[in-house]
Amino acid sequence: METTEKRRSANKPTITRLKFSEDEKGKPISSFQGYKVKPCNMGTSCPHCQGVFDLTRYIGKKGPKRPKVMIFTDDVKHSKGEPFLVAHKSTPDEVRVTQTLPSFTERLLGRKQKGVTPVSIVTLGGMPFRGGSCTAYWNHETDTIIIIDYGRKVKNQTQDLDEAGKQKKWEIDPFELPYEDFLVQYRDKIQGIIVTHLHIDHCGALPYIPEEIKDILVCLTPLCYLTVKSMCEMAETPEPENMVIFQPGDKIADLSGFKVKSFPLLHSALETVGFDIRAGNQRILHFGDFNLAGLNQQERETQNKLFDELIKEGQIDCLTFDAVGAAREGKRLYEERIYTDIEKIIAEAPGRVIIPIFSSSIGRIQKLIEIAEKHGRRATPWGNAMETSWRNASKLGYLKTTMKTSDLTVTELLDSSKEVAFVTGGQAEPGAQLTKSAFGDERSNLRLRHDDLIAFCQDPIPGNEKRVQGLDNRLTEDGYEITRNGNNGLVTHVSGHNLQGDLDDFFTQFRRYTRLFYPQHMSSRTWEIVEERYGSKYNLITPKFKERTPLWEQ
Repeated sequence: METTEKRRSANKPTITRLKFSEDEKGKPISSFQGYKVKPCNMGTSCPHCQGVFDLTRYIGKKGPKRPKVMIFTDDVKHSKGEPFLVAHKSTPDEVRVTQTLPSFTERLLGRKQKGVTPVSIVTLGGMPFRGGSCTAYWNHETDTIIIIDYGRKVKNQTQDLDEAGKQKKWEIDPFELPYEDFLVQYRDKIQGIIVTHLHIDHCGALPYIPEEIKDILVCLTPLCYLTVKSMCEMAETPEPENMVIFQPGDKIADLSGFKVKSFPLLHSALETVGFDIRAGNQRILHFGDFNLAGLNQQERETQNKLFDELIKEGQIDCLTFDAVGAAREGKRLYEERIYTDIEKIIAEAPGRVIIPIFSSSIGRIQKLIEIAEKHGRRATPWGNAMETSWRNASKLGYLKTTMKTSDLTVTELLDSSKEVAFVTGGQAEPGAQLTKSAFGDERSNLRLRHDDLIAFCQDPIPGNEKRVQGLDNRLTEDGYEITRNGNNGLVTHVSGHNLQGDLDDFFTQFRRYTRLFYPQHMSSRTWEIVEERYGSKYNLITPKFKERTPLWEQ
């Protein structure tokens, strides 16, 4: 008996503390880390259903109401039935603690081989489950951890007015944030958070970082730094206390157990970077979000040369990258393709041109400003988010306008046909400027005119289609002319991510020099496509257990 208990104690896995029991709609979660989740039906006889939410792994069997409890060890077999998780009941006012399996990627790089530095990857967000992008790399030799990105899941948000007529503070659902309990539990081991770029799903959770780790080192680029400061101001939360700025291509400050160097990547956000991470004798390339095409063929060739230089520096043990566009066939168009069509729209429009666009797409906005001024139109930002991004980018010299409002006459200012307005709201976000204007919200500063032409410079994000369609219907019913990507053969948007053809080229370039590929930032459906298309050709780190043997047992 003692021998069994000692063996169980020795095999006891890492426990990750989490804070949730239901999904965003208040319903019990149906899946977690690739396992199905079923509610506990044992009633008061269950020792776990005592105000604490607990996930315990069972091996399911047909017939018995109380399946046998299995221990969390790597040698658990799947032969007795389909494994699933049991969700125990909890009360809202109790502290919710979840005991679950280690991350599905645990031990993939940490196999105890002689002379190999054990490194684990723990995914804390950005996959089909909770929060935005967030990945932890754990060097077990030095027992230290670094975090790449700390993003927030983009959800429908609106701000109500208080009694004084001011907007209330943002209310954040914990499901929008990564598993912050991991950071709190291992705060003494974490060396810092390093951010790849300024998109909300990669840095948007920093204003809500737990108090226990408010002084943690946060490394980010200059534009990302200003963006995080602005987000903290809007959310009325204190800024992270220890933010350090680095330039793309710089080596990151010394981190115990890790040597990290950044390198520039092409993406829809300026200053996007990847990281060359050395943990002992293990080498990891973390690409995050990027694309191969860029603005034109010249940018593509420049980035390919950078990739060749990374390959020459030695064997890559793991390559982590964004595969969000893997479900879309073909190759991404060059960015310059959209400017020809948008220039045609601006040149021919009789009235004001309104361009809904992500406020973070600074590089694209600058190109459109140049086109607007070429045709004698002034470019103006509308809405808090757009004005803030405009101001931050101008400080760093990324946005430049030659037509100053102060130089224009009153007649010129009142002439709407000489204006190109940049607004948020292309995703029909409730609090965005265009959405409020379309639905008659008094808080909107933008008043639509019937000679306006609304040219959307973004496509609906998957999941937003119904909401976006509602916005389009409202605008057309009110008599406004709208143009979306693909209408009349016009191209007004290209994705910031790689499509299937681009990923084919990417795998081909790195396949001979990379031991493991880890695609991230995907839905469950996208992962199935990735596994079907590339699983038989390359060693993929799988984000959920399949019938086949996991990679670390092969």
